[in-house]
Amino acid sequence: MQKDRIESYEGEIEEVEELTEVQKAAKIEVDEAFEEGRNVLLHGVTSSEKPIFI
Repeated sequence: MQKDRIESYEGEIEEVEELTEVQKAAKIEVDEAFEEGRNVLLHGVTSSEKPIFI
């Protein structure tokens, strides 16, 4: 079951900064994986500001 948490979010929304080249490359990989129906896990340190792709 897919649950979209953004639709029900009522808090403040920050302006989105431009992605770095590394983040852009990661986004392309994530987008391709989603198109192929594969699962994606973002690995990183907690609170390391991993981007949220919308």
